[in-house]
Amino acid sequence: MKSIEIILASGSPRRKEILNNLKLYPRVIKSNIDESHKPNEKPHALVHRLSYEKAYAVAKELDQGLIIGSDTIVVVDNQILTQPKTTTEAIAMLTAISGRTHQVLTGMTLIHQPGHEVFTQVAMTNVIMNPLSETWIQDYVATGEPMDKAGAYGIQGIGATLVKRIDGEYSTVVGLSVQTLMDGFKSLNLNYFDLIKDQLYE
Repeated sequence: MKSIEIILASGSPRRKEILNNLKLYPRVIKSNIDESHKPNEKPHALVHRLSYEKAYAVAKELDQGLIIGSDTIVVVDNQILTQPKTTTEAIAMLTAISGRTHQVLTGMTLIHQPGHEVFTQVAMTNVIMNPLSETWIQDYVATGEPMDKAGAYGIQGIGATLVKRIDGEYSTVVGLSVQTLMDGFKSLNLNYFDLIKDQLYE
């Protein structure tokens, strides 16, 4: 099988790390799309659309390769929580999810060039949070960790202390669903072990 270049249409170090752990070492090309929500857009539709738009923005500039686009949001009471812009927003988000269950939705789109073969899917994980005191929330926000995370916490970092348990796939919460990625490879008739064979014996 001819070697296929993997391109990650995201600047997220967490998504890149997940791929690296799978022996997939992508070239990163950030898509820089407008990620604004459309009026009355539902959470599932939002992550589905944004993951596709991220992948497409990069794929249309490339003749070859497998482009991966992904988008993650946190949803509580049907309200979408994205990345907080201020510490006040971060505190409000963490207060809203304290001691409750919320959903993390991660959309993923794979585009295989040439041919523009497309796979797109949304994964969901339920996250049950510990009750968080006002002081705990303020101390956590003061670390700076919440400021580039959907829902204002990072489960792979200090934010793990906030989470009681999860029901679903851990990597979905981090930002790139491994199982969805494997589903995408199958849908596009790509063998995962063929994709990583050049890395296995280095």
